[in-house]
Amino acid sequence: MRLKKRFVALAALVGAVAAISTVAIAENPHFISGPTCAQTNATLVTCSGKIAGLGSAPIFLVVNATAGCTTQSGSNNPPGQASFVSGPFNPSNGQFTFGPGTGNNVTAAGGNCPGTQTGFVSAEGATISVYTCTSGQPTFSRKTGAQTNANCTLILGPVAAG
Repeated sequence: MRLKKRFVALAALVGAVAAISTVAIAENPHFISGPTCAQTNATLVTCSGKIAGLGSAPIFLVVNATAGCTTQSGSNNPPGQASFVSGPFNPSNGQFTFGPGTGNNVTAAGGNCPGTQTGFVSAEGATISVYTCTSGQPTFSRKTGAQTNANCTLILGPVAAG
């Protein structure tokens, strides 16, 4: 009987240590600067920032921005929200810095318009989300905008890119 009590006590102690260890190494993704997105030209938005608490798994950054097409007369077809995927990127020591001059480009680009229409994208109201994927990359429903790759997990965001 004493052996059984010791075993139960030891098991409880091991469980408590495991729980504390898991909390100590848990990832906590967060922006430590940014994110910001700036209009480079009518068809390009460039984003920058720094994320910490990532761990070492590759990440994808997704810019969600207003995008659409402009006719030759200058009128816009109804714009919609589009998701622009950048990555995969490999964090270093649980951190990741992106933007001009870093070699890690995170952008949203207008395009894919029919006929003589030209694409546009807007930095105003843009958001950034961070995903990890065990296979593939984030994909999005054109109808609902929802992320559709079951192998991808949202780990941060969406965060307004002011």
